[in-house]
Amino acid sequence: MDLVTLAITVHTRTTCGTPARPQAEVVKVFAGVPTSTRRSVSGAVVRDVVGPPRILSEFLRQDESFSQISRGTRDVNGGARMNLDPHEPGYQGFKDYTPRFLTIYDAWVLGFMAPRVWKMGEEPGLNLYRKHMRRRHLDVGPGTGYFIAESEPPKDTELTLVDPNPNVLDHCAKTLAAWEPTTVRANVLEPLPLQGPFDSAGLTHVIHCLPGPLMAKARAIGHIASVLSPEGVLFGGTVLGLSARHTWSARMFVRLANLHGGFDNRDDDIEGLQAMLDEHFHEVEIETPTGSVAYFVGSRPRSIRQTTRTSSIP
Repeated sequence: MDLVTLAITVHTRTTCGTPARPQAEVVKVFAGVPTSTRRSVSGAVVRDVVGPPRILSEFLRQDESFSQISRGTRDVNGGARMNLDPHEPGYQGFKDYTPRFLTIYDAWVLGFMAPRVWKMGEEPGLNLYRKHMRRRHLDVGPGTGYFIAESEPPKDTELTLVDPNPNVLDHCAKTLAAWEPTTVRANVLEPLPLQGPFDSAGLTHVIHCLPGPLMAKARAIGHIASVLSPEGVLFGGTVLGLSARHTWSARMFVRLANLHGGFDNRDDDIEGLQAMLDEHFHEVEIETPTGSVAYFVGSRPRSIRQTTRTSSIP
């Protein structure tokens, strides 16, 4: 069972009323489902899905490559073999991001999960990017690149994207082509093969996917902090564990997602997140606007790797 099916299972009586990112593929996914249109944050016309999201799960089930790529056997783009090692740290959290799944990721996360399960919109995440993203920016686990694109950074922003799944990097490279991003296939649970320094780093919806317990995830924070500048900032958001003030549907989804393996955050809490960030940053701010998701900002890293910049990131 994929995470889309899990979301639908715990929230079968809701409808999807928040827009997805304007992509032709997403429109195809919802063919035949009642829709309306509105303008996105950036002003683009997007299609709102107002019918049940069951078609999302069906869309994935029809994708023969979904389970195959999850096991790392082949890539639908030309049939080349993937190199996803099931023994790689955090594999369960990134294995399901296939090319087809990425086409409906924003519709699922922002159009369904955020408003219907986590009871929040896209604005808290966008506000972090608008406020804290700086000229030399590192994004770890960038998803589809939605938050970067919608925050509309200056065209001279130097973007470096890091993810262990090449599907994510390929998708983001297209989404963010206007900024000509540098993509690096690497695992944040291991020392990053980056020279830095970066002025800012994003880590959005990644921590809850990393293998726990929470303090074991601190090495990921340390690896990012080490490539930031002395005045650098790390920001992002993460879904909290079962002790948080979840709605019934959110709590049920957290339980099922942990059983599935896509999440590993059963015991993640505010206190642990605070301690993890305090270990690596002099200044830490955390907000929980709805109870389910914590947004954080860590400034001025305590430990900085002494390196020089590479020619690929001038």
